[in-house]
Amino acid sequence: MPRQKVGEKIRAYRRRAGYSQFDLEIELDAAAGSLSRIENGFVNPTTRIRKGDPLDLSGLGLAPSIFQEIVEKEFDLRVTVIGRKVFACAINRRNGTEDLDYRTGITNDQLDYQIHSLPEDVSTMCLQMLDFLGLQFGAFDFIFNKSGEYIFIELNPNGQWGWIEEATNLPMAKAMADLLERC
Repeated sequence: MPRQKVGEKIRAYRRRAGYSQFDLEIELDAAAGSLSRIENGFVNPTTRIRKGDPLDLSGLGLAPSIFQEIVEKEFDLRVTVIGRKVFACAINRRNGTEDLDYRTGITNDQLDYQIHSLPEDVSTMCLQMLDFLGLQFGAFDFIFNKSGEYIFIELNPNGQWGWIEEATNLPMAKAMADLLERC
């Protein structure tokens, strides 16, 4: 049986549960329109800006934006920390192409996922950052560059993790349940 795309899974769940997109977004406390974009295979991907490109920054104050230099990568890495448990997953394009943003491959099933053995110092840094921020959960995004370095991109304090568990069978839901039982 072919794997069902994420958008198709969300649409099928909504229909079974009798939710409109808007109602499910409210139930999940998701951003307005986010389910529509996912169901229809759209994400707001990272975009390359080249020197000399015309830029219209007039709306920049209306939404958060991150600007950074391009990092030549071996693969993307999602590190999910739940309580004191650290789960790492390497993410690669199935067709071997290198994109700036792996999220463009989520909705059309173009990604390969592999459990990644994270060095102790990187795991410790993630745990220390969560401790400093007073958080019990975090989804960290890294790039593993062509020189073998871990480049920190961002910490999502409410990042998604179910799709990683589904792809890798890492016991993330159990870790979340264990954490919630202790709270």
